[in-house]
Amino acid sequence: MLQAQGRDPDLEEKLQAEKFRNLDRYYHIVFGRGLRPNERRLVESIAAALNTTVDDEYVMQIFVAGRGLVASHKLAEEVSAAKEALVQANDQQAKLYAKQTARDSHLIWACVVLVFACVASNAWTAHNLRLVSDRVDVIGSATKR
Repeated sequence: MLQAQGRDPDLEEKLQAEKFRNLDRYYHIVFGRGLRPNERRLVESIAAALNTTVDDEYVMQIFVAGRGLVASHKLAEEVSAAKEALVQANDQQAKLYAKQTARDSHLIWACVVLVFACVASNAWTAHNLRLVSDRVDVIGSATKR
């Protein structure tokens, strides 16, 4: 799997043979790079605060935990930014929905008015047909006499 990722499978043994410090070896194995100068200064300041050497396991654990904390903080900021973007998009969708609903309600009322107009015109037409039919009956009965 290490070869598929482009890493040397014997990297750990090579680093052991070259007498790298624990933290340097860890960084070469995990990240494929050495410590940056600002990271090295941070490790040295942690070691100085604990009155120990840079190779101490506690220094490495504190440094790695701090790096994890920084990464999780960045991830939390990204999640917060994504949440804000979703809230803004939701607000825009709500405004569009309200505008669409207002337009749709006007269209619904227009359709209701048209239906009533159609019913009224059909009733008027039926009434006129009945009147014409009655007149035809009256005219027909008058001619039969």
